Amino acid sequence: MKTIITSIIILSSFGSFAINYGDFLSAKEQGKADLFLGEQESEEPELESLIAQYRFLAFSNPMTKNSTGPDTNKIRINNTLILIIDEEGKDEDSDSLIVDIKKDTSKTEEKKDYSFNNWGGMYLGVNMLLNDQMSIAPVKGYEYLELKPASSIHFQVNAFQKDFKIAGEYLKLVTGLGIDYRQFSFEQDFTLLPGTDSVLAAPAGVNFKRNKLTTWSVRGPLLLGFNLGKKKNTLHMTAGVIGEYRMGMNLNQKFELNDEKHKIDYKNPYNVNRWNASAVAGIGIGDVYLYGEYQLTSFFEKDLAPAVQPVTLGLRIINF
Repeated sequence: MKTIITSIIILSSFGSFAINYGDFLSAKEQGKADLFLGEQESEEPELESLIAQYRFLAFSNPMTKNSTGPDTNKIRINNTLILIIDEEGKDEDSDSLIVDIKKDTSKTEEKKDYSFNNWGGMYLGVNMLLNDQMSIAPVKGYEYLELKPASSIHFQVNAFQKDFKIAGEYLKLVTGLGIDYRQFSFEQDFTLLPGTDSVLAAPAGVNFKRNKLTTWSVRGPLLLGFNLGKKKNTLHMTAGVIGEYRMGMNLNQKFELNDEKHKIDYKNPYNVNRWNASAVAGIGIGDVYLYGEYQLTSFFEKDLAPAVQPVTLGLRIINF
């Protein structure tokens, strides 16, 4: 007794597709069955390859059975199980063959661990200057270095990160590259004097609406990343050092004089240290990450001003 192949069930990790059995038989008579994929073709190259394998196995040797009931033939390719079900008594003129591709639950796919970002991203924080007494109070005689924390901004873009795993995602060595921008907004109406052999300032004689020293730096870290788990919302921490080179320093001022608005931008080193090292630490859960930095070297060149170190507190605003 002739048996009609009514369905092929493919257990895989893809979706589903259908082909027209009548069209397949017509293509087979014309010798083009090996090129036939049906009315709807997949856009996934991997799925196309699997379909070709299934088509070859299922149709290159048509099956006929003499049993009195449904018969199932099993074919396994890698992690995919194909069940070819033959049923007697079906209408031989049936022209549809449904191929349903479902996930093979007989094997559980291994999930990838979440990769924690200990450096890359965009960061925003505030700058302060600490004296040798670990206070933000200005050193006597250098009151003009007192800052406005709310407008002393730190902005950092770390576009490159490289990890060296020591214990998987639990412990790794991290390096990378970033660009650093800082504003030190002064409270007093003094102006730093350029081209001097020490850090000096003089009363400006005007009320500044803006009086800030800005710096641009390129920097690279050497960090240890600690992660307490493999899931995204796991506590993770970072500690290490950052080396940087300050490429430019500008003094930006804005004021009014005789009812006229003035805006001045002075480009000068102002005896600011170009080569610096900072200690950094951070803690976060998921994309929420808080950080703190303490510059180990003095903000100004040695013996040219009192020893003051920049301190920064902030958070990551975009996680790359």
